[in-house]
Amino acid sequence: HFQPLPLLTVYKKLGYDINDYPVAYRNYAQEISLPVFYDITDQQQQQVVEAVVQSVNEVLA
Repeated sequence: HFQPLPLLTVYKKLGYDINDYPVAYRNYAQEISLPVFYDITDQQQQQVVEAVVQSVNEVLA
């Protein structure tokens, strides 16, 4: 999952401000993270697919 560096604690302490990086923040805010791992089961895959389809349908409605 992508997270802009200015959102990380160490960078905040160094004075970085997410407001100085609007493109990075916009990309971060508009992304989705899908589970990706070697032993994901067929049932878990189906659950992810159903959730994505439902979300897309809600956006398009």
